Amino acid sequence: VGNVSFSGALVSVSKVDYFTDTKYILMSQDRQLDFDLEPAVNISVGQVILSQIGEARCASAGYGGGGGATCRRFAVPLHASGTLEVTVSSSPASEFDITVLRPDGTIGIYASSLSPVKVTLTVAAGLTYQIDVVHINPATREFELTTTLR
Repeated sequence: VGNVSFSGALVSVSKVDYFTDTKYILMSQDRQLDFDLEPAVNISVGQVILSQIGEARCASAGYGGGGGATCRRFAVPLHASGTLEVTVSSSPASEFDITVLRPDGTIGIYASSLSPVKVTLTVAAGLTYQIDVVHINPATREFELTTTLR
């Protein structure tokens, strides 16, 4: 049995009014990456969103190798500071990954669990945060997203 070495990095690109795009790369050689940034789609805090996983590709702390995982992205502009609570649920219950990205493209919080999946993050007024939702089982793609600011 030989030694197994796994070394990689998450690389993010962000631009105002566009979704942050993050890719996972192995650090074994020099690489050139291309990013196609999509215009952000804003949702309001408190809005209940019925959606499904799209064709976008996302990467985060727990997923995204091999070109990324299919996901749905949401941008949440905030008018007040506090704690943002994000919940993803489905019926029947299914496994989801949620990542909330800060405005600078860094990971604010990541969670993976059977739905409902809930995460919280301290946020600041006047900034826009991004929510990436990934479904682990491609057979069940529909979900409900709720956001609350406390």
